[in-house]
This record gives sequence, C-alpha cells and structure tokens, in this order.
Amino acid sequence: MTNSKNKIYDEIYLEIELIKLMTANPSDEVASELFNLFVKHKIKRTKISLELEDYINNFFLDLDNRSLVEKTLAVIKKIGRPSYEHKHIAMNVLTWESVLSGLEISEAYKETAKIFNTNYEKIRQAFERKNHDFGRKELCRIGLDVFIFMNNYSLSSKDEKNVELILNEPILEQIHKDEIHLKNKYKDL
Repeated sequence: MTNSKNKIYDEIYLEIELIKLMTANPSDEVASELFNLFVKHKIKRTKISLELEDYINNFFLDLDNRSLVEKTLAVIKKIGRPSYEHKHIAMNVLTWESVLSGLEISEAYKETAKIFNTNYEKIRQAFERKNHDFGRKELCRIGLDVFIFMNNYSLSSKDEKNVELILNEPILEQIHKDEIHLKNKYKDL
C-alpha cells in the first residue's frame, strides 16, 4: 500500500511542478504534457489532482460558446500541436466519436468527410497516418485524447479493444510508455 501511495504522491508532485513550469514559462510542450496527464487519468480512471483539474479548467475556460469543430480546433491549438496538423487531428476526433458510438470505421470516415466537406480518402489518410520516427498512429492517438477530453468520455472494455485494433497496441500500454518517458524527461524536477 505504501508503494502505491508513494507513486500517487510522485504523480501529483510531477503534475504540480509541470503546472508551475507552465505558469512561469508557458510552452506548447508542457501544455501538451499536462493535457496528456489529464487524459491519462480519464483513461485509467484514477483521481485527478485538484491542481491539475484547476489548471485544465482554467486553460480551456474560453471554449463554451463555440461550434464543435471550432472547439475541437481550439483545444488542439492550445495543446501545442503544429498548425499543419490541426485539421487532421480535428478530423480524427470526429472519426473517433463515430467509431466509439458504434459505426464501422468506413462509415465513420464517410460521416467525418461530410462534416469537413472533404472526401473519404482524406479522412482515412488522416486517421491511419503513421509517425515516421516511431511508426505509431500519433495523430490518431491525439485525436482520441482530444475526443476523451472534450466529451468527458470513459472507455469501456469494448472501446479499449476497438482502440487497440486501430492503434495496434493496447491504450494502457501506450500510457505506461508515456509515463516512463515523462518521468525520465523530468527526473530532475
């Protein structure tokens, strides 16, 4: 029990230190990491620290009166993604919404194409695009994170299986790798 308490305290400490870092010297990279920590809690169904919850609520305060696409693009911009990725990630968010509501992936592409007034192939390419460095579907994963955040969505076990099929790796395994990377990156905090 003590080991798990220490892990929780370490996680909260890292969250608080990243918030301080973001407050003192705002950067896209730290904004993205704080967002990812928030989504990690949603996926793992763990308690979000009050500090992180307050930070996220304040950071995304101005999104209420926007259309779905405008709100999606605003979230993506705030988490520091390069502008050339914004539309692809936004398309992925809406594709995830359709997939997780039960549509077959090909139907999800068609629905998203209608919303973005584009063709099926552009949506498919955005959703299936792989990162050249790691061979992972990075923009697809970011789209999932934004979808979870915007909809306060909790993945069911069926959802987790669908996500695993699409991302070619269990979501919890990806989160674990992200946690290790983050701890190593900020080990000196």
